[in-house]
Amino acid sequence: LRDARGWRVPVADLRRGEQRKVVVRVRVHATVATQDILTVDWAYRDLAGAAQGQRAVARAVVTEDATLVERHADPAALQLIEQARTARALEDAATAYAGGDGQRANQILVDRQAAMQGFAGKLDKKAYADLEEATVRAARDFAEAPAASAPAGLRAVKGNRASSFDMAH
Repeated sequence: LRDARGWRVPVADLRRGEQRKVVVRVRVHATVATQDILTVDWAYRDLAGAAQGQRAVARAVVTEDATLVERHADPAALQLIEQARTARALEDAATAYAGGDGQRANQILVDRQAAMQGFAGKLDKKAYADLEEATVRAARDFAEAPAASAPAGLRAVKGNRASSFDMAH
């Protein structure tokens, strides 16, 4: 939701120990060597009803040195980003397949696999294998189902949407 202060991302109620993942894609046209690129204000009410809040600021250092960027990449953040991108691809592929466009669904998954290859050495091996397996399974499920309206096709759509949801949350 967008308002005068920026974008609002509602997050469902949380219980102690629960987590929610919000991945935001930001494009920045840098004008100075160091600049704030994103501010996140987290506002909530505790169990007693008292208003609480936190603020986090993401700051970027602008450089043309690719090796410097590589050395400072956050593996945990990269993993969250790739999970979100793969979840989106699974959902988009399921939507295309359910709409009768199996070729488009397959292309979405092929594109996602190609994009993931650039992160093979940057992600935890198990995390990368899980992402790769999810896209391969989705492509296989769609290829093996005769049509989106057939029982196997409906199972493929439902299964891949469930994988997308699990990956995104």
